[in-house]
Amino acid sequence: MEKLKKALRELFDNMSLKDKIAIHNKYCELNYYTEIIVPMTEFDSMNSSMFTGLSASDIVLKVQRDFDKFELNDNYYYWTDNDDIISFAGEAGFEDVFFRDDVINYIISNLDSLGNDEIEELLEGGGLE
Repeated sequence: MEKLKKALRELFDNMSLKDKIAIHNKYCELNYYTEIIVPMTEFDSMNSSMFTGLSASDIVLKVQRDFDKFELNDNYYYWTDNDDIISFAGEAGFEDVFFRDDVINYIISNLDSLGNDEIEELLEGGGLE
């Protein structure tokens, strides 16, 4: 199991941000966590499920309240359990919300690749010999 954990850590260290976000979001969906990461391009369309049931003024108030955590020029945003809206531009901001070891433990405990082919290969034993 330690070899698999190490291999998964290395995989995450070398994975693109886009792939990490996809894995993170799948993990959050399966575990009913609110921190689904959404591209900022969806903020303008208001098509995000994060805005379901909120009026435009509710959204503006949330952004005003969280102005120190939210920047419209960032690339991504997410809601927290505390109903904060937080944005980030890249890898450093993502690391604040991505709990790699929790995701790795979930992958191993559930033998669930979270829709990622490289993780699936590791779970099937490839590269662990």
